Amino acid sequence: MGNALNIIFIAGFGTLGIAMIIRYAGIRKQVIVQDKMWNGLRIGFGMIEILALVSLFSTNNTILDYLRIFAMVLACSAYMVVRDGMGENGLVHNGKLIPWQLVRAWDYEDTKKRYEVYYTIESTNPKKPDKYSTIEIDYDPGNKEQVKKFLQVNLARKYTRMKRK
Repeated sequence: MGNALNIIFIAGFGTLGIAMIIRYAGIRKQVIVQDKMWNGLRIGFGMIEILALVSLFSTNNTILDYLRIFAMVLACSAYMVVRDGMGENGLVHNGKLIPWQLVRAWDYEDTKKRYEVYYTIESTNPKKPDKYSTIEIDYDPGNKEQVKKFLQVNLARKYTRMKRK
């Protein structure tokens, strides 16, 4: 792999890894009910991490190759550690805490393999106050009662049937 491409990968993955570690340090005690561990994105990051580790066995690695492998493993591992979920203070999504007050509405879908909860989040951008975002968090069906309890306590009056894709 070329030196320029290695440097780009080191900078990109290193920055993402450090950012995810900093986010994890801020929210690690906030999450009480975590999302379902394995989804497509986490499996993809796991495969990237495995492929990066396999490239360690190449015979012509340079110091930049080793730094790239380290940065990729750091970023993928940090992403795997940061979990979405909910806690006393609000929702946690991609390492960011969203207070309960910003949740405008919520809905759920119960399937055999997961308990999906959809949240509509109000905009915090003063220039676009009417722009809402939707977050989907897949919980383990074993945590369904605990999730329902949190939703009833914190968001009971905001339940709304949403149109699904």
